[in-house]
Amino acid sequence: MKTNQHQLCELSHFSHQHFKTLVMAILVLLTIPGIALSQTSSTATISGTVTDPKEAVVSGAQVELLDIATNQSLKQTTNEGG
Repeated sequence: MKTNQHQLCELSHFSHQHFKTLVMAILVLLTIPGIALSQTSSTATISGTVTDPKEAVVSGAQVELLDIATNQSLKQTTNEGG
């Protein structure tokens, strides 16, 4: 037969284990948004009109955008609006 002190000790150990598990779960859940945000990509919009020296619109011009930080490029061809 267990004494009250023994039962109290077991209960304290049980509660302590649950508390540690709860704290760890909360810490993990708090780090997830930071991880998700750190992998978010950026977007931007660039607009303009390609013209020749006489300021006429140039359709079919090859335009290349280059991100010098990553060396990533995107090529597009202008439409009839330049």
